[in-house]
Amino acid sequence: MAKKRTRLGLITMMTLVMVSLGLGTGAAYAASVSGATGLIYVPSADTLAAREAEISVRYLDGRLSSSFMYGVFDQIEIGVNNIRANGDTSDLGIVLKGTAVQETADSPAIAVGFETGQGYVVASKRLAPWLRGHAGFGYGDLEGLFAGVSLVVNTTSGGGGPATTVLAEYTPKGLNAGVRMVFSPLISVDVALIDLKELSAGVALRTRF
Repeated sequence: MAKKRTRLGLITMMTLVMVSLGLGTGAAYAASVSGATGLIYVPSADTLAAREAEISVRYLDGRLSSSFMYGVFDQIEIGVNNIRANGDTSDLGIVLKGTAVQETADSPAIAVGFETGQGYVVASKRLAPWLRGHAGFGYGDLEGLFAGVSLVVNTTSGGGGPATTVLAEYTPKGLNAGVRMVFSPLISVDVALIDLKELSAGVALRTRF
């Protein structure tokens, strides 16, 4: 039964990916596992712009989860999800994150986030033209120090392939790595290895209203 559920989940996720690729050819930032803007599990100090909305569906640990995020103001995003950031299903969860300090040439952006089951302070800073670093401290499901990097390896989408960012992160639970492919300002796809062995994949659809 577990194998059948896993197979069904993979088929569903691949269908979503194929549908999304057919919708068109963006920013490299998108939803993390919890829905908050970030890498895989690690949040970043980025947020959705005002009036931006993002719906994401992710396959993880043999099941599908989803989230909805909305930029209520510049540098403040709120949302709901149906999965805890540690991968356990739960009742509807709440996500709230705001950027307290904007990034400059000399200092990082700093954001504070509160979610069902966890909270954190995170800083993000461009370290090189195509490299950005992220580090912070969390409690709850993300308790302890965490860090990550995002490296842009392709900045164009369309005929030259999707805009692609390599993601790598450390959390108290282990190391995760993946890629984020942005096919258009509306569509991004994540593929990651949790603890460098468990497959996760997600599709995020973004709009503005």
